[in-house]
Amino acid sequence: MRRKHVRVAGIALALALATPVVTASAQPVEPAAPDSTETVTTSTVTLLTGDRVTVRTDAAGETTYVVEPADGTGRQVVFLQSEVDGDTYLVPSDVAPLTGAFLDRELFNITELVADGFTDEATDSLPLIVQRDTTARAARGLALPLDDTLALPAVDGVAGDLAKDDTTELGALLAAKAAGDTASARGLSPLAGIEKIWLDGRVEVSALDTNLTQIGAPTAWAEGLTGEGVDVAVLDTGIDLTHPDIAGQVTASADFTDSGSVTDVHGHGTHVAATIAGTGAGAPGLRTGVAPDADLLIGRVLGSDGYGSDSGVIAGMTWAVDQGADVVNMSLGGGASDGSDPVSVALDELAAESGTLFVVAAGNSGPGISTVTAPAVADRALAVAAVDSAGTVAAFSSRGPRIGGGIKPEIAAPGVFITAARAAGTGNGADPLYSTMSGTSMASPHVAGAAAIVAQAHPDWTGEQIKHALTASATPKGSVNHLGAGVVDVPAATDQTLLPSESALALGRVGSEDVQFERTLTVTNTGSETVVADVDGWLSTMAHRDGPDGLYEVSPSVVEIAPGGEAELTVSVDSTGVPIGMYEGYVALTPRDAGVPDMRVPMTLDRAEIVTAMVLSTDGYPMVHAQVGLINLDTGERTVVTTGTDGTGSVRANPGRFAAVATVPVPKADGSAAVAVLTADEIDESGIVVLDARDTREYSVTLEGKETRPEFLVAGLARKAANGQTVSTGLLGGGAYGQFSADDLLVSPTAGLAADSVVFSEHWRLADADSDNRAGDTTTMYDLGYVHDEVADEPMVLTTEDQAALARVEHRWDGPGVATKVQELTFPRIPGAVGIDSSSPSFVPLPADRVDYMTPDVLWQRQLYQRIGKVEMNVDRTFTQYAPGEQTSEAWNGGPFTSNAIVETLGSEMRLRLNDMVDDGGHLGRYADWNWPSQVKASLAVTRDGQKLTTKTLAYDTYSVVLPDAEPATFEVRRTYDAGSTFPAGGQVDTTWTFTGQGGTTVPTLSSVLNLRYDTNTDRLGHGDAGRSLRVGVEVLGAEGEATVTAAAWTTDGGATWTKVNPKSVTASGQMVIGEEHLEAGDVVGFRLAATDATGTAVDQTLLRAVTMD
Repeated sequence: MRRKHVRVAGIALALALATPVVTASAQPVEPAAPDSTETVTTSTVTLLTGDRVTVRTDAAGETTYVVEPADGTGRQVVFLQSEVDGDTYLVPSDVAPLTGAFLDRELFNITELVADGFTDEATDSLPLIVQRDTTARAARGLALPLDDTLALPAVDGVAGDLAKDDTTELGALLAAKAAGDTASARGLSPLAGIEKIWLDGRVEVSALDTNLTQIGAPTAWAEGLTGEGVDVAVLDTGIDLTHPDIAGQVTASADFTDSGSVTDVHGHGTHVAATIAGTGAGAPGLRTGVAPDADLLIGRVLGSDGYGSDSGVIAGMTWAVDQGADVVNMSLGGGASDGSDPVSVALDELAAESGTLFVVAAGNSGPGISTVTAPAVADRALAVAAVDSAGTVAAFSSRGPRIGGGIKPEIAAPGVFITAARAAGTGNGADPLYSTMSGTSMASPHVAGAAAIVAQAHPDWTGEQIKHALTASATPKGSVNHLGAGVVDVPAATDQTLLPSESALALGRVGSEDVQFERTLTVTNTGSETVVADVDGWLSTMAHRDGPDGLYEVSPSVVEIAPGGEAELTVSVDSTGVPIGMYEGYVALTPRDAGVPDMRVPMTLDRAEIVTAMVLSTDGYPMVHAQVGLINLDTGERTVVTTGTDGTGSVRANPGRFAAVATVPVPKADGSAAVAVLTADEIDESGIVVLDARDTREYSVTLEGKETRPEFLVAGLARKAANGQTVSTGLLGGGAYGQFSADDLLVSPTAGLAADSVVFSEHWRLADADSDNRAGDTTTMYDLGYVHDEVADEPMVLTTEDQAALARVEHRWDGPGVATKVQELTFPRIPGAVGIDSSSPSFVPLPADRVDYMTPDVLWQRQLYQRIGKVEMNVDRTFTQYAPGEQTSEAWNGGPFTSNAIVETLGSEMRLRLNDMVDDGGHLGRYADWNWPSQVKASLAVTRDGQKLTTKTLAYDTYSVVLPDAEPATFEVRRTYDAGSTFPAGGQVDTTWTFTGQGGTTVPTLSSVLNLRYDTNTDRLGHGDAGRSLRVGVEVLGAEGEATVTAAAWTTDGGATWTKVNPKSVTASGQMVIGEEHLEAGDVVGFRLAATDATGTAVDQTLLRAVTMD
């Protein structure tokens, strides 16, 4: 292939910032055709912008994403694909500038939208939290059409459901705001009253006797401190008010789950509440809570499945404060956060206003670093880690530091094998009253109970003072980043008189340069006597090696603090000569009077290599909010940083060689936008790697001697470390999102970069130059997929020899009962490719013919999306690999649509894949009814030697059946799918397959089943001519020897009456003929066929809506 500069005229795209993709590995994996019973899970989510993303995951875990534009908008955008901590984000470029500031990025987290049940299959609305803009210009209020709204004064906003039918209009408003339209600038847009829109995400539970003595609770009880007079709110799954340990403990309750009851049918909330204030009545002397005389306020914010919404949690927090709670326990959490999520923001606001202490489980996402979840990451939350009975951090307990910096968790408590009250009808085990659980959920109520005891001992203290007393008196155990100040000590906390101004002192991060700085810490004496104390401090590595001399100094060395007085301590840091590492320790005050408790404040300092990425646009100006992926080419460590106002972003890193990638919007000479895919790995003496769009080149793929236009592009530029780890960036454009021109894409050439570190993957579709992608009128399509180890200085040109090596495929697409414009797309599976697992479809007006030229020796997947109103008739992806120069043809959508069964056994499991829409070319498809509610009725029944194995009434197409033994048997599988006349063709099928099979196989073993295919003398829409006989060709697939038709009949009245046909004639001729004298225009012909082979394997099928007569 030779390369040359080519400029093709076209319509420019509105391009914006792309986030890097962190992928696991770029090691080559040979693609293979899917298993015959491949399990495909499909979900579709409608985004806030009205765009739809269909997610498909096969049995091998391969996931692909198909994006479709909002109906009728005509938007021309690219989609920016990124992966963060295993979650895939897809952001439309026309609203990308709003993400992070105005729009919660989680609104585009496809992985979580599916996992949290916000798919189109599950709901017709999107839950949002909308924060008001309180400026004078925006005082007009909120204008979004939300249903079921809930006021959330803690964030100055509301929660509500946005109908997915309204998302397209909102998407247009958001795009206009991002583009800076006049209405938005003047505050006249319907969005003018909005500060931020969050996804109302889901939160979940953060799922004895020695635990009480471990924290010293009995000692406090002996002093009369049992939490009496203190109100503790528990925001959880509710409460079992009938449990003897809870009787008389609850003074108020409220439900925030729309269940209408606070009854705990999960069990988590009762266990947590009893750990705080259970009386132990069900097992006297054994199961008492930490603060048994505290009063409980129960807010049910989590449902029976242990999940709830952000808005429900915020509403529960607000209610608890309004009820006068002194302490709020929250054994729940979402994802890891830097504290900017809505629940953390609300917590900080409520705590500051009320003085309430919020005690929050740190999360169960350990042992990875920076895994503490929201809202434990809130500044004013007391984040609780879990330890076992020996005081060792639990493996599951989330670790710090907080994302973005800060010491979290701040304290620890027992959280392993904790026994407490068991809600009726929940849990397992022989004891009906008590169950044992582990988690930071169990640790948090220990600290909440301790806080109640401290509040009783010091009724005039605020929540912040209680928090500081708990951390200042905790027993140091292990790493500060794992356990904060240490394990809670109840009696020590009640006796604490010296209170620090901070519960933890994060000294921050210093780079390779030598710096000196100071931090101050104020200590207040809340006691009645003057205290003279020695001041000390220490910092050591996490491996417990002492920090170098001169790293820090705490002064003064002695303080004298009068009752009610304060002393100011100074922590001085000098990083000169300090090795790279994480340092942690404490500032400590040791009173000379042994009767006054010590005070300790945990502190951390991070000395690291600081790598800074700078991003410059084509005009040389720095780019703000650019997402840059960084990878250590020696170790494979990866991270993502965001540039600030100076165009730079920095990150802590271990020594090594670094590479950076980013995708950014850049201006073109005509004022429109292009997109620049950037990479660099040269770091200057200041530790800065510069990604400069001025160094890029126009990149495209063209054909020698042919004029084409880019129809679609998805590209990924990755940098690969020595261990195969990659960081990548990329874009998706074209397809259903409009045309783009060759000069819209700029890419950094990679000559001179680190050897063997570049992976450039690209998938282009090129159409006729004079075609219109909206009309889908191209008669030729080039599908080109490549992986390179470089980005060349010149665009790619396929020579005539290269073109001759492409496979030629003649496609015939018939209409599914009606003439309609459908969407067709492809995915290439190429060994070593990175970042090209997404696609956007091209339009095809059916019926149509098209010649496609395909890159050979690539496993191609093709899908056909046929949406007609609110129903779909989709053909699942097929897998084909073509040889160089191969010429072939493929026919799609030919009817009548029938069903298909594939049966496979492994061990005691029989797996069934049943497709309800199969065309005459054997392409397996499915129907989808998006009407609400769906009109579909479907069923499955499986028998073995006449005995029922399973009966289901679900519309899924993949099932597993457990076999009782390994003996051979005769199986009968009946599948019905009935959508009435919802679909323009097909949609009513009833098939019974009879076959032999057995379990006990050690390798996947296919059972021999019969499937029917039909070929009719119909037109390209599958319609018959009432002026002539209808001939139905019948083919029996899978038969051993010659197949025999055993029954044949047809109907034109929906099966009310049937006309039989001699099955012998059908067997002999291979077709069933329905005379023209029996047919009239408007008739919908259905027929029934049954067949068997020499082994007794049989199929019996009824299609009620097979052919429409014209």
